[in-house]
Amino acid sequence: MTAPRIRILVPLWVLIVGVACAQTDAQRLDALERELQELRQQVQAQEASNSSASSLEAGWDDGFFLRSSDQQFKLSLNGRVQADARFFEPDHASNNTFLIRRARMAFKAQLWKMFEGKVEIDAGRGAGNSRAILTDGYLNIKLLDELQLRAGQFKEPFGLEETTSSRFISMIERSMATNAIAPGRDIGFMLHGTVADGIFNYAVGVFNGNGSNHSSDNDDDKDLALRLTCRPFAGNDSMWLKGLHLGGAFTWGRRDRDEPELELETQLGSEFFIMDDRVTHDDELIRWGVEFAWLIGGFSLRAEFMRMIFENLRYGAEKDDFEVDGWYVEASYFITGEDASFNRPKVQDNFNPLNEEFGMGAFQVAARVSQVHAETDIIHQGFASGTERGTDLTVGVNWWLNPHVVFKLNYVRTWFQENTNLEGETRNDEDGVLLRLQVDF
Repeated sequence: MTAPRIRILVPLWVLIVGVACAQTDAQRLDALERELQELRQQVQAQEASNSSASSLEAGWDDGFFLRSSDQQFKLSLNGRVQADARFFEPDHASNNTFLIRRARMAFKAQLWKMFEGKVEIDAGRGAGNSRAILTDGYLNIKLLDELQLRAGQFKEPFGLEETTSSRFISMIERSMATNAIAPGRDIGFMLHGTVADGIFNYAVGVFNGNGSNHSSDNDDDKDLALRLTCRPFAGNDSMWLKGLHLGGAFTWGRRDRDEPELELETQLGSEFFIMDDRVTHDDELIRWGVEFAWLIGGFSLRAEFMRMIFENLRYGAEKDDFEVDGWYVEASYFITGEDASFNRPKVQDNFNPLNEEFGMGAFQVAARVSQVHAETDIIHQGFASGTERGTDLTVGVNWWLNPHVVFKLNYVRTWFQENTNLEGETRNDEDGVLLRLQVDF
């Protein structure tokens, strides 16, 4: 190769290599800029997520709440006060009285949507104690709508009236049947859930069988409880079908007690069937019940039948089985046009005389017949005293000033199978009036 050619090719080769190196550096620079931009976007997204999770929202949803912006955490405050009055007929041995039937405050905490805890305290004298007591205290783990686990103290799954909150029952007090037979609150574990878009609900639990606020159990036997309900037309828009409710419940357990757990009393608190203090129970206790409800527009019809069976009650040398039956039928109607509900009603026009548009609130009328019946032989054999059957008629009117404040008025007349001793006076019937002013949130 001649010298002139070499002098030409060498600079050309140097130029080509330089151009190639320059293109490579530019590509690397572009790649680095893209990576840097992606990192910036990730950092911004993380900062936005942290900001969202750490910020809080405060508001009202049938109670005050604090909630994280990402909806993962929530703390809510709820409460109720029920101020009652009881008036007896003039010749009744009991005294007219005012009382705080319930005064409750509840805190609920939701963690990662899956975990929910509740603590509720009742300071009302109507709870039967002068000090505050725990009503509910439990943890609920919601894996799915169909599969949830609850542990702690809460109501056993039994009965429509018993499992409906006292805030939303049509009458001031639950029926004699429910008060006598339904187990109420206890400590235990329960699986429960809603299946098929709310058509079926189930609950199955294991409980101590001692009732509420007993920190220890007195035997190894436990109560088993099962409740199944069905609202076959829950997803239907038909006014005639969507409010149909059917259900049944069952409990089984064994007892080792000095005194059977049984109280038969009127809504006004008069006990008309009293088990002898010397009666003991060391065998099975079985409860079962069926429930029915049909809500059609503003009209509601509800009914239940339930039975409680004591196996082998003992009284001295005597031993016998013992059954208690109870039932009620109740009808109610919103005359101001609101729809009947299993929970809080939606009042169309809240009562507020200070507004330019004056609202009257919602008016609901209701009537209920209930009965509780114990076996006659148990009295004849000396196991108990009093009368074996009580039947009552309750008529009432509820004035919902708004969805959270209601005034209730009930007239109650009770008939007994035969004359019985009430507060030292022999009677075969009882009349009284119940009043309640309630606020809840």
